Formats: sequence, structure tokens, C-alpha cells
Amino acid sequence: VLVATDAGTERFDDVVLANLTGPYRLTSFKSKEEVVMERFDDYWGDPAYFQQLVMKNILDSATRLQQLEAGEIDILFANEHELAALTGEEDFHAGMRQLDGKVPTLVVTRGADGAVAESNGTRAAVAAEPVAKVVDTTGAGDLFAAGFLFGHVHGRELGDCLHMGAICAAEVISHYGARPEADLKALLKARLA
Repeated sequence: VLVATDAGTERFDDVVLANLTGPYRLTSFKSKEEVVMERFDDYWGDPAYFQQLVMKNILDSATRLQQLEAGEIDILFANEHELAALTGEEDFHAGMRQLDGKVPTLVVTRGADGAVAESNGTRAAVAAEPVAKVVDTTGAGDLFAAGFLFGHVHGRELGDCLHMGAICAAEVISHYGARPEADLKALLKARLA
């Protein structure tokens, strides 16, 4: 249970520790500012890849660019509209050029036009996965990122990571709701075979 204090920070009680079922444990939470999670080694599933996750809420693009310049961002996911807002460039290619070399891995989704990624001097692009009918795009970006990251932490090539992201995004847009209805591991295995 999280309890807000007058200072804006939260504390945790034993209910949180008794209720852990995921690969990460919440270690600090500052409302509207930052969430820090540590790997939970007692998780029943496969161990999490990253030791620590730090998620920051950054409201203005100038601060985001400062973080890029300072090398504080390892992987940046954005859609093409977010790329334009971040860089101030309406032209997709100009926006990509502006971020060239500022982040180790940049992934930009383009809706029906697929996705593009640059990582350590390598560039890859993938077409959107075909779907019979786009029903609901809620969760498409999150599932794309999940598929990409699954490939990334398993050492897949950049193009494969994009393809995995596209497969996961296509699954979630083919029905209502942001949760996949198919077994994504099985779907990836079948589509990448």
C-alpha cells in the first residue's frame, strides 16, 4: 500500500512485500516525478534482465533533450508525433538526424508505415505487420516496445527486434483492449520461424 505524505513522497508497508508477484520490486515512488524498481530475485519466473529500472516523468521537451545530451537515456521509444514534439522537426528524417548519436538506441514507430531504429551506428526499418482489421490501437506502442525489448535483451539483431515489436503491436490492435489475447511467445516463434 502506498501512503502519500505531506512532503509528496510515499512509504510502503508490509502489504507491498507480501503481494510481490512480478520480476521487479518497487523501491521508491515520488508522485508525478520518479519511480524506481529493483530486480526481485525471488520472482517465480525467469529473472529480470535489468538490475534497476528508473522511470522519470518529464513534461517538457527541453528537459528531455538535456537528458539526451547528458547521455542519461539508453533506449528512447517514440512515435513519429512524439519525435516531432521532442526535436521540433516536423520532417521525420530531420528529427531522426537531430537525435543521431545522442542516444545509444532510438526506436520510432510510424503507425501503418512501420518503425525505424538506430543503434550504435546501425539503422533498421520494418513494415507494419498486416492485420485483417485495425480494431483498437490502445496499447500498440507499449506492446511494440515489449516485443522490441524482448528481442533486445535476448541478443537479437536490430531488425529482428523491430519485427518482434511489430508482431506484438499487430496482435493488440486486432481486438479491443490493451492486453494481448494470444500467447505472444508462441506468436513470435511461429511468425519468426
